[in-house]
Amino acid sequence: MFHVQYDCRDARKGVEIFVRDLPGLLLSFITVFLLQWSLAPQWLPALALVIGPNLVLTFVLGWPIRHANRGMFDAVAGVAECVPSDRRGGLRTKQSVLHRWLWRREAWMGLSEVLMQLTIWGGGLLVVLYWYHRYGTSGPQGLNLGSLALFIANLKFLSKPVMELGKTYNKYWSVEPALRRALDPACANS
Repeated sequence: MFHVQYDCRDARKGVEIFVRDLPGLLLSFITVFLLQWSLAPQWLPALALVIGPNLVLTFVLGWPIRHANRGMFDAVAGVAECVPSDRRGGLRTKQSVLHRWLWRREAWMGLSEVLMQLTIWGGGLLVVLYWYHRYGTSGPQGLNLGSLALFIANLKFLSKPVMELGKTYNKYWSVEPALRRALDPACANS
């Protein structure tokens, strides 16, 4: 009964990621990069330089989140096994394990969101400061305050999809065990 309730509910969330979330995120990235390329292509490397580390950070921090989600899934299963049986003495132990995994996951997810915001705006600030220090208010041909303003606006437009990509990535790993069990016939019989 646990697998039916847990797996079906959370597997639906995993499918929604691929149907609803990812297409919108990809469209957002493509739109902003095409806008930057068409209006001020000289700032495209700076935009990629600011966004690139953030995407890498998303996938690097995804590993501990994934690990915590799997531990939490196992802990939920342990609690579910104790409840209907006569092993009520082990229930408290299983619940404390679940609680620890929940806190680990939430801590890693919170840290990833804070670091993603810091890398986007810190990187953007470094690019703007470098540009201003190097060129002042007048830049070389093709670099002007208008293109700098467009870069900053596009960085603002990209910050939301980058954050959403990180949240979507974390959401996927939080429902991945249920999605795997729901889609794998061998797991459904266990």
